[in-house]
Amino acid sequence: MRIPLYFKFYIILLIFITTPSTSKCQNDSDERKVEVNPYSEKPAEFPGGQNALICYIEDQLAKQLLEISDEGTIILTATLDKKGKMKNIQFNFGDISKVPERMNPISNKTLEDEVRRVFLGMPAWTPEMQNDRPVQTDISWPIKFPYEQKCEKKN
Repeated sequence: MRIPLYFKFYIILLIFITTPSTSKCQNDSDERKVEVNPYSEKPAEFPGGQNALICYIEDQLAKQLLEISDEGTIILTATLDKKGKMKNIQFNFGDISKVPERMNPISNKTLEDEVRRVFLGMPAWTPEMQNDRPVQTDISWPIKFPYEQKCEKKN
């Protein structure tokens, strides 16, 4: 019995898609192996979940910055290390021209400094887990302005 060509192609494609990959990452100061796997066994989580994260950010940000009248989006990118702490915080991918125009990117140094302070002072997250080990992961957090409060305080 002959196996049709399209079936062979489908099997190869399925194997390729489901196989995790690894790559090398070079930092300015050192070289180390970093596992890259798009399928996380357990994603990183802020203590208390998504709503607790939103409430934390809103409670910590200076109130005048929540009321800023600029219209657009600032995108925070950061690395969450194996211990659950934020590091390497950047805004708008380090270059506002890299942000898609449809997101209406804005740059506001005062706001960026305040958001950086809040994220660096966060309590440790539960790190992402792969093969029952904590791994470093990158996060991206868009912040739209004018800001609409989203925290749902539980009584």
